Amino acid sequence: MKLKVCGLKYIDNIREVLSFNPDYIGLICYSKSPRYISPDIQYCEEIKDIEHPGKTAVFVNETRENIINIATDYKIRYIQLHGNESPEFCSSLKNEGFNIIKAFNDQFGNIAWNDVDKIREIITEEIPLKVSANKAYQNAMKQNDPQNARIEHDKALEKVIVEMLTDQTELFKQFMDNQSFRK
Repeated sequence: MKLKVCGLKYIDNIREVLSFNPDYIGLICYSKSPRYISPDIQYCEEIKDIEHPGKTAVFVNETRENIINIATDYKIRYIQLHGNESPEFCSSLKNEGFNIIKAFNDQFGNIAWNDVDKIREIITEEIPLKVSANKAYQNAMKQNDPQNARIEHDKALEKVIVEMLTDQTELFKQFMDNQSFRK
């Protein structure tokens, strides 16, 4: 099993995560994300100087030129793509010497979502944030127990999905059954 910690933004947090020796560390290079690594943050140069064999940058529908420039500047070894990037686009980046991780569309691209951007945000930002906040999962991670961490992760993920479904169902119920709710 490989461990990837993504959405790292603060230098102290990155240093702490590195002490656990993850296989990959992920930096979000998507400006619409709350975990976006903006080039003008005060510790940007420190993040650029971090050497890690699994240093990963996450992009969503970014231009090839910007991906290459950012990845080179930040000493990125892996590029994770979460947009509508074609196989040819991915290959062109691989030909530049980067390792490519293509996630969202390979797994969910055949589903006709009504709001692809919202679903992408839920899957790549909201759900991971809620799962990572689960105390049992956090404790398993602190104990450096990958098997238990996986079990607690899966339990937390199921709980998050059920809670989201429950909220959406209640919203629909209120809309359908409560006339004053519609006003």
